Amino acid sequence: GINDGRVSEAFSMAEMRQTRSQKGGLPLVGQKPAVTPSKKSKAALSAATVAQTPLGRRMIAGAMGSMTAEASTMWLDTVKVRLQVAPAGAPTSLVGMLVFVAKTEGIGGLFGGITPALLRQASYPSIKM
Repeated sequence: GINDGRVSEAFSMAEMRQTRSQKGGLPLVGQKPAVTPSKKSKAALSAATVAQTPLGRRMIAGAMGSMTAEASTMWLDTVKVRLQVAPAGAPTSLVGMLVFVAKTEGIGGLFGGITPALLRQASYPSIKM
């Protein structure tokens, strides 16, 4: 019947889990792995992985990560600088200055100077490697 198929399917899954665990594969839920890698071996594995990754791919990944971080925080840096050089009578809070810049200069005003910032971030990780 229908139940026979479900029972045999469930049984075979249990057998597979048990076999995998006995062979040193992934541990079952609630079990600790038989061998825990040391910090030294984790560092060696990480270094080996980095060494296997082509330099160009690492450079592109570093540049993209830095550029994403720069673009994500550019508006915050702009508001911070505006607060530092604000004349008397200008907003003195982060949100107040954010709204003030957005109203007076538009949203683009929050991202003024992003091109040189992105170019700097694109080149810096490549040179750093």
